[in-house]
Amino acid sequence: MSHSKAVIAALADAGIYIDASTGRVVKRSTAAAVAADIALERAKPAATLRRFRRDPNLPAVRFVEDLFPETSLFKSLLNAVGIGDLANIVVVNRQFKKEFYDAQILTGRACMALTGQDCEASAAEARKWYRVCADMHGTREAYCMLGGIANEGGASSVLAEMVSPLGDAAIDLDESERCLRAAIAADNSPPGSYHLLAPPDHALDAAKVDLAMTLADKAWFDPEGTNAPYLLAEAGILLDAVLDHDEVPSVHEVPFRYPRREAATLKAQMIQKGDVAGTPTDVLALIEAIPPDERDANCDYLLGKIYMRLDEETPNDEHAARAFHHIHRAFDAGHPRTPFEMGQLAERGRGTDLSLSNAYFMYLRNAFHGGDGNERSIARLAEDAAAGPPYPPELIETMEDFDELRAYADENDGTLNVEEAFAFLGIGAQSSSDDDTYDDSD
Repeated sequence: MSHSKAVIAALADAGIYIDASTGRVVKRSTAAAVAADIALERAKPAATLRRFRRDPNLPAVRFVEDLFPETSLFKSLLNAVGIGDLANIVVVNRQFKKEFYDAQILTGRACMALTGQDCEASAAEARKWYRVCADMHGTREAYCMLGGIANEGGASSVLAEMVSPLGDAAIDLDESERCLRAAIAADNSPPGSYHLLAPPDHALDAAKVDLAMTLADKAWFDPEGTNAPYLLAEAGILLDAVLDHDEVPSVHEVPFRYPRREAATLKAQMIQKGDVAGTPTDVLALIEAIPPDERDANCDYLLGKIYMRLDEETPNDEHAARAFHHIHRAFDAGHPRTPFEMGQLAERGRGTDLSLSNAYFMYLRNAFHGGDGNERSIARLAEDAAAGPPYPPELIETMEDFDELRAYADENDGTLNVEEAFAFLGIGAQSSSDDDTYDDSD
């Protein structure tokens, strides 16, 4: 028996069958595929291998099977490679790289990394593949996702949570604006390039809402800038463009984005802040038009703020009760600005029992743990510091409940040194209160 026949027989014993006339594998397991090809190459006479190396038309890849598991190869020939097959494909040939770097596969790869489908979730990996897709194909979903990632998730609380591991270093409002404008302009994106944001008009609305969010953030970060009014005006126009038509439904049973809800929430917030024209009634209409089961913490916060404002203008127990209900719901959902409002309602006894202890607990909790808006809680505590002793007993008792402040208690009788506790919070006791007044606007 020749050397070649011996190799074929040995492989057959291992369950790998070779066509003797062609030398090709006719049946083998996926796991043995690479090993079989290596064995065949090594079994060839040295002269044959030398002649092969001198071939001027030597291809970069000798057998396509060397690169792909059989199942993925057959699917690729049928144009049916699924996203879940990509992890099994090793691409080393430039032509294959070009073919498999189409918009559909690149967007799918980014989607897998972002959501953790068949892999560990990685916002950085997702951003990398979205960038490749945007650079190569200029697709709407890739640009929209990049724009959101560059602004802490844009108007989407879901995306914000996914990209939070990237931290502040990922925030680039100029890059966000550039990508989102490109997303809006990308009308010719291939249908297959939409994954999370399909269909195209759904993605278009998401891009408009996120661009409005980015422009508003730019104006809020530099309110005295000459461009701030123009940025806010354009943001309002973009939001109206989304709200002026019916919702474009997502193709997914559980949508990744809710552009119309996000547009209504952001516009209500801008009205509340005085950035665009509108009344408290307009805010209520925008938010209450959102089905209750689709409202997020920001919706409840805005409703609570409006009802607080209405109750302050004209005391109304029903408005106060609604204010506490919505603020408490937002607080339970982790909205960062709610501790101050919870403290205000408890201090005034509106919508809940009057309790200075509860109010001070919320102010101190907010001051210690930070979060958006904690400067308002610090300013409120600064009012008591500026007034000087005797301090409210509820304040002292509540301070003593915080482990961080117990270090400032007298070693002998345990009496808290309130001035040192205030200093720990960055508040100067018995100082002028002229600069310590808090701004209750949002």
